[in-house]
Amino acid sequence: MNNALTFQRRVTVMLLLLIAASLFTSNSMAQQTPTKQAGSSAVSTAPAALPSFSDYPAGPMFTGTPAPVNLASDPNAQYVRSQLTEGVADGRRFAGHYRIVEFGCGTACQSVWAVDLVDGRVFNLFTASSGVAFRPNSRLIVENDPSFFLDMLKTKLVAEVEAYMKTYGAPKFWVENKGKFERVGPDNLRIDPVSKKFAPAVTAATAPAPAASAQKNPVRLDKVSIHLFLENSGTLSEDVTSASDFSTWNSTPLGTMFSPADRFNVFLIKVWLSSDREISQPGEVGKVFVKSEKTNKMYFEAPIKQIYIPKDGRTVVPFLYAGYRCEPLVVEVRSSPKSIVKTLPFKCGE
Repeated sequence: MNNALTFQRRVTVMLLLLIAASLFTSNSMAQQTPTKQAGSSAVSTAPAALPSFSDYPAGPMFTGTPAPVNLASDPNAQYVRSQLTEGVADGRRFAGHYRIVEFGCGTACQSVWAVDLVDGRVFNLFTASSGVAFRPNSRLIVENDPSFFLDMLKTKLVAEVEAYMKTYGAPKFWVENKGKFERVGPDNLRIDPVSKKFAPAVTAATAPAPAASAQKNPVRLDKVSIHLFLENSGTLSEDVTSASDFSTWNSTPLGTMFSPADRFNVFLIKVWLSSDREISQPGEVGKVFVKSEKTNKMYFEAPIKQIYIPKDGRTVVPFLYAGYRCEPLVVEVRSSPKSIVKTLPFKCGE
């Protein structure tokens, strides 16, 4: 990976998106950082240590004849048939009996799969933005290689690297356990400014919200629109969910509103809110989710909070999602008592 070139392209995309998003709302862009709300009002002051490769040793190294790649074991494998069948021969060994297959899916986008050498099963692990880290003798695999960000620290400030992590994703830890891959470790990371090492983010958790029956949400959810960031023109598309002929193929948008040269890897979710009066709502009024339509796997979760609605009674809140996925996605926005669901027909293939 050419880190300098890749980083320059990503920063360009990030800056253009932030400028475009600022045109839609004056709300704090801090909402774009996906966070999970804790259920206690206490402040965490003693975070647990980060997972390490030695914490999850693998079993014996597989030395037999590898089984043929079983494309039927994952519904999305047929779309990347060549990448899997050709890539498994050169893939690096993981957890004793797997090989990891990585291939690009656009700017700041790497599709990561695991192939079990014993029975040929394939696993669509995740889509990374900054590489992947793993070892042959450990069951731990890290989405978004920590060394990528530590290399950035050689020329960038800690605040700049953390801003990049918030936009494109920080390292996430996964563990293989008998053919299943599970998340471990903290959801949010920071970089210690002194040691220049990763550490769990220290956050003040909010108290549980009162029951819905005890209060009425003063903010109304009116609609949700989704706009692709078109890399060749540096502009945002119209709302793709309003086009009946919209689809995608390998990060290429298809339909009458697009040209053959258009490409994208990032999209903007616009949440349209209203109120009967001018209002400043510091607490959470809803959430935005992006997940797999087929498996329900959650890829993005962010609160809608710190909302200001002016006297005209309307505002728009933007959320950025970076990274193309080779599967249909569901975007769901919830704000009591309403929920809006949009489907994005993403696909990949040869």
